[in-house]
Amino acid sequence: MDTESMLREIINYINNDRLNYALLINGQWGTGKTFFIKNKLFPLLLSDIPSEKCFQTLKSIFFSKKNKEEKLSKKPIYISLYGIESVDDISIQIYLQLSGKLSKLLSLGTGLIKAFKTDINFSEILSTLNNHTTLENYVLVFDDLERINMDINKCLSYINSFVEHQNIKTIIIANENELEKVYFDNNYELKMISSMFDNIDYEDKTEKDVYGREKNNDRPSLSTIKNRIGRIYRENYQYKKIKEKLIGETINYFPNMNEMVDTLIGEYGETEEYQFFLKENKETLLSCLNMYNCMNLRTVKNILDGFYPLFKCISSLSLKMKMVVLNRVYNNYAVYIINIKNGKNKLQWLAEKKYDEEASFENNDRIELCKFFVAFKFVDDYIYDKKIAKEEIENILKDYIETCENDYLDPSLSYNNLKEYWFLEDSEITTLLKKLLNELNDNKYPKKSFPKIILTLSYIENLNYETKIIDKIICKIRSIVRKNKFEFNDFDLRAHFVNDENILKIYNKHIKTITKCIIEVHDEKYKSDINYILQSKDWGLTLYNFVSDSKNNNKILNDKSFISKLNIDKIIELIDKSNSKNLYYFKYTLDHIYSFSNLKDFYKQDKESVDNLISGIDKLDSNNYGVTKKEAIIYLKEKLIQVSNLLD
Repeated sequence: MDTESMLREIINYINNDRLNYALLINGQWGTGKTFFIKNKLFPLLLSDIPSEKCFQTLKSIFFSKKNKEEKLSKKPIYISLYGIESVDDISIQIYLQLSGKLSKLLSLGTGLIKAFKTDINFSEILSTLNNHTTLENYVLVFDDLERINMDINKCLSYINSFVEHQNIKTIIIANENELEKVYFDNNYELKMISSMFDNIDYEDKTEKDVYGREKNNDRPSLSTIKNRIGRIYRENYQYKKIKEKLIGETINYFPNMNEMVDTLIGEYGETEEYQFFLKENKETLLSCLNMYNCMNLRTVKNILDGFYPLFKCISSLSLKMKMVVLNRVYNNYAVYIINIKNGKNKLQWLAEKKYDEEASFENNDRIELCKFFVAFKFVDDYIYDKKIAKEEIENILKDYIETCENDYLDPSLSYNNLKEYWFLEDSEITTLLKKLLNELNDNKYPKKSFPKIILTLSYIENLNYETKIIDKIICKIRSIVRKNKFEFNDFDLRAHFVNDENILKIYNKHIKTITKCIIEVHDEKYKSDINYILQSKDWGLTLYNFVSDSKNNNKILNDKSFISKLNIDKIIELIDKSNSKNLYYFKYTLDHIYSFSNLKDFYKQDKESVDNLISGIDKLDSNNYGVTKKEAIIYLKEKLIQVSNLLD
């Protein structure tokens, strides 16, 4: 039911004196039931002379011409039942609003009510509330029924006295799914015990084993006991009986998120720039809400309120594509908040990664394209630590913008047509494949497009079509990867949307060759860096800084080797000629690399090289060494012996 239809039902109920029952508005927590009542219904009821907006709404509701000067006959009294402990507390709320001592829409907390109790004459309250004419021009609105701190049935009986005996228009707002659970956990242990007695007919279904035979077991299973508790105690028959008597109509509330978002955005009038941004990017938010089936108004408010500090920070930066970037950060923030509210874990980030162009909260790689989003590490930092590092954010966004510009794909390139190969004739595919090869030779493709190109080629190869041209294209991509010394983080090699095992097999075959190229490039660069380091004057210190870098440290760990990749003769020569500072830093390097007890599981292949290095040190003539260098060599040798023993 849309907003207009719900308002029509409620107004018709309020204005029809023949309807002698209460109206229930039922909906899930957080979906905006109270927001709807206060922001849509109450403005219609509270205006003695309806505004033009209210008048147009009423005119739409009644489908007839309404006299704009006509006064609406009923005014609301809003009572929140949250934490209410007795019917006296409810009476005080109604009385204080009737007497004008409180604002008509003020929701009292139980603490404030208790403070009034000492100064209130209850006989006066009862006399006032029992007077039939006192409330005839009002609508009683009781909210948060499931959050009351007293017997719900007593509360409903009290409310029924207004409806049945005084014919007072009454609206109850509740999450009915939660009503029967309110007392379910009370005395749970006693409920379990009572559900174990076999002399009671619990109307259990006959339990059977895995072969379909009836179980011969005198002791009920835990699941049987829980089912019994549910049947006996969870169903609140008294509530149902009172409900049948009290409530004549139920409106199941589902929010119109489009209208709700419009209303919430309208509250940001004091920050015009931010309000304009929210209006311009309204569809971004609605798309996120729809994608994850989120209808929780509190979550929407959280997104709108929470994003403002990031908006202010990024708006103040001097950036190209600023509005594009702001939209993507906003989308990132909205998706993150919705998923956190849904119980998802935070994203996992590699140490060196600051943004991810294909992030997802899904565990499966093969998910819908729409559920991938651009994620920024600084958004995580803000959400979890309330950290906004302006300079760092600016650097990250500039790097991201530069990447976007570098990865721009010219619409005229052949791949743009080839990626929808299923619409093409065979001859067209052949022509585009040849053109693609020529374009690669002319370096017309950004590196991040390579995995997508390979995936499309894998689909075509699966048709056993033009495999020779495809092999030439893959070979060219490998050549480009090697020549330009690509890193693994230059592009994402995962096949996200492949459901066909044959295609996945073809794709992985090609990616394996690309991966091999990257590893070879890494090894060549690593060896080159090490050789350069060993030529430097402060080789020990430089080597220590090199292995301390997390990127290099990860490579060493993945390679499962360190000393075996060094030139042992060169190291022995350096030990002989170097000062104590370099020797100590070489020892610190070994401390850093070989820092755990299960070395054998990782560096077993280093055993022979470590022993050769020890033998080489033993052959050195130390007579010409200074005392500090002699001591440094002793410590270094002790470390090498320790490593050798652990690798044995």
